[in-house]
Parts: sequence; structure tokens; C-alpha cells
Amino acid sequence: MSLFPKCFTLGEAITVTHGIVLFLLSSGTNFPLRYHLPPLHDDDIATAILQVGIIFVGLLCISCAFYPKIRTTKYFYLTTVGLLLIFVAPLLHILLDQSPLLWTIYYIFGTPRRVSLIIYWAMCLLVGAGVIAYQILSESHATTAGRKSFHCLAVIVYLPGMLYEPTLLYLASGVIMGLFIVLELMRLLKVSPIGEVLELGFSGFSDEKDLLISLSPLYLHVGLSFPLWMPTTSLKLLPLLSGIITIGIGDTAASVIGSKLGKNKWPNSNKSIEGTIACISSQLIFIYGLAFFGFIPGWWTLIKSTLAVIGVSLIEALTDQVDNLTLPFLFYLCSI
Repeated sequence: MSLFPKCFTLGEAITVTHGIVLFLLSSGTNFPLRYHLPPLHDDDIATAILQVGIIFVGLLCISCAFYPKIRTTKYFYLTTVGLLLIFVAPLLHILLDQSPLLWTIYYIFGTPRRVSLIIYWAMCLLVGAGVIAYQILSESHATTAGRKSFHCLAVIVYLPGMLYEPTLLYLASGVIMGLFIVLELMRLLKVSPIGEVLELGFSGFSDEKDLLISLSPLYLHVGLSFPLWMPTTSLKLLPLLSGIITIGIGDTAASVIGSKLGKNKWPNSNKSIEGTIACISSQLIFIYGLAFFGFIPGWWTLIKSTLAVIGVSLIEALTDQVDNLTLPFLFYLCSI
């Protein structure tokens, strides 16, 4: 909190710290196992690739923090390429006993459904890039509805992957996480040629919570992805959809309806009762729609999810913590 003043609340700082510690512990226990027994299942291979990749990102950030020379454009790129060639590639070859690049290519193009999903995600990426470019060219600051449009885009990106290709989404979400951090580092250091462009995007879409670091999109990504990152192989669909349900659908509905129609405020809160009603209603419509199409079986699951939606939505109306982190985690705990 002292390094990035006013960027984190105490709860957010504790959550981020716990996440980093758990990641390091998980990597520290997984690497020795993989050295003696190369992974056979796609999930295990993807985990090893992502753990090494995130550690690479961490090393790059630490290098920039302690060695000012690396913060210049030339040495930033040299350090990045050097770490990839000297650290990432050899370590992954040792852990996997095969080329990580070739495995990734074979895995992505292994089935027509994965190829179709990659093409679909690429189209969504173009839409998102177009929205950002339009916002930059218009030289105006994004409204609440404009920022929440990315929540809707995240839903249509994540939902097909959650339903049909969770391992591919798991791999992609980890890659995007690392890419987010590297791009944010490049923005802070003003690394050309994209540092200035990233700063323009930050200026257009940042809100009151994004002072020094662009935390809102990072928190959104973590909130949507963390159920995939949890160490379990038997998780049902509803917990996996925790982020989509709470922040992709519920929080978006609450923000849009609350900002346009909200007149009655909760006590000691700037959030409206109308927004909370929209939050609850939208989530229940989505969950019961999935149940109607057979994705969520059992009445007990629906009853439990209904109670979870109501409880988490009330917390959303009263909490000062970042919704993108707290709401998915609470719903996840209620639905497992």
C-alpha cells in the first residue's frame, strides 16, 4: 500500500497478497513434481506453462523495480527477450519434456470446436479494440454504461469457454493475465511504441478506483477467471460461473439501472435499491435460464443459488470493497 498509495483498500491489499503467496506455494510444490514426473493431462501441462509464465512476468516487474536502466525502451525489450530465452523456454522444456510452443499449437488446433472458439474470441477482441479506439479518438471519458459494456463483452467471451472448453479457457485466461500485467507495466514505464496508446486508453476508461494502476480491468479478469484457477478437478458449472453471474451480469445490471433509474438509496450508501433489484433479477433470470436448458440440474442447486444471489447482491449494495473481487469469491463459496 505504501508503494502504490490510494490504489488499494486494506481488504484488496490483503486479497492480492494472499493470492501471490498461494501462487508461489502452488508453483513451489508443482515444479519438483513435474521435474520427476512430466504432466500427462492437458490441465497439468497448461498449469505448468502458466506458472512459469506468471513467474516470468513477476521477474520482469522486479527487474524494472530494482534496475532503472531496464525501464528504458531498449533494455526493457532486451530483458524481456532474454528472460524468455534463458529462463522460460529451458525451464518449460525440462518440466514438460516437450516443446511448450508445439504442445500449445497442437492443443489449440486439436479439435474443430477449439479452433472455432479461438476465432470467436478473436472477433470479440476486435470488437473490444474497436470500442477502445473509438473512445480514444472521440477524446471523451467513458460513462458508467460504456465501462460496463466490457463486462457484457466478458460474459460472451467467457460463457462458451466455461460451457464447452474450460481447459482452453483456463489456458487463455492465464495468458491474458500475464499479458495484462506486462501491458500495464509498459504503460507505467511509457515503453514505446504502445506505452502512449495504453495511457490514452487508461485516461478514457479509468474510474475513481484507478489512480496510478489500472486495477479495474485486472480485477474484472481475476474475478471472472479465479474459479478456473482453483486446484480442483470436480467443480460443477455454477461455481465456475461465479464471476460471470455476479459481476458480468448482476453488477452490470445494478450499475446501469441504478445510474439511470435509481432514486431510493440504501442507508449510508450511494447505491440504489432499484439497482439491487436489477442485480438480483438479472442473475436469477440467467441461472434459471441455464437450468431450463439443462446446464444446471437439481432443485436444491437452484434454491441454494437463489439464496446466494440475494445475499451477495445485498453485500454488493453495502460494501466499499472492489465488487470485481469480493462478489465472485462470495458467490463461489456459497455455491460449491
